[in-house]
Amino acid sequence: MATDLHMPPTVTEVANAEGAAATLAAAAALTRAGGIALVRQWAIGNELPQSLGALGPVFEPVALPPDKEFGAATHIAESGVLASATSWHHDQSFATNPPTWSALLCDNPGQSPVPTYFCDGAALLSLLSPGFRSTLSTLTARHEAWYDLNVDPKDRPGHVHPVVIPVEGGVHALFVSPATVEVFDGWRLQESLPVLDRLFSMMNWPEVTVGHTWARGDLLIWPNRRYLHRTLPLDSGRRTRRLIRVVGHWWDGRQEDTSGSATESPSTA
Repeated sequence: MATDLHMPPTVTEVANAEGAAATLAAAAALTRAGGIALVRQWAIGNELPQSLGALGPVFEPVALPPDKEFGAATHIAESGVLASATSWHHDQSFATNPPTWSALLCDNPGQSPVPTYFCDGAALLSLLSPGFRSTLSTLTARHEAWYDLNVDPKDRPGHVHPVVIPVEGGVHALFVSPATVEVFDGWRLQESLPVLDRLFSMMNWPEVTVGHTWARGDLLIWPNRRYLHRTLPLDSGRRTRRLIRVVGHWWDGRQEDTSGSATESPSTA
């Protein structure tokens, strides 16, 4: 089992190779080794899902905020107060088979670009005591999509996953987030909150986080189950951004249904 964790994590720029396929292959190799890959000056267009299909099957979302349309690509356009994705989260972690990779392409960073931050769940886990890690490794937690609070809880998309999972880079990572998890499976809320709040606060530590400030044409690709991410809820009257998100599974992920209903769980990632 690999133990070489880089703290703080980094965003590594991938040199543009001759052709998009070769560039994506280099980015995929870095990401599958546990890193966050940055490709500069990627062409803006509607073919992003098709292009990223080279990494593996593109994932159809299980649930999205009410203002988003379902499709292979999620278009994020915001101005003023940035409200989407301001809590730490893994993309679509409430699916039965969450995506193994995520990608964001910047169409327009706005006049005052708002950075996206990443937290390395493997680095965070490594900072915990052996006893704490051992306890967490025995737990599971239900991830739920909280986009629409009017939905009956029993109808809300969600799934139970292990709290500690193997991820890219040959390491284990913490797999819970404040955006989707509020209680450990089998625990009471008042028992879960102190532990989860401690873990969630650690996600802001500089030792385990890295930020990226967007420029038009930036394409970021990262291991979705290893890294949490978030944006900042800033408002200066000029905060505008347009991003395109695509998520998917690696080709050898053994999933049978890219809609997220397959039987594979993060414990076999």
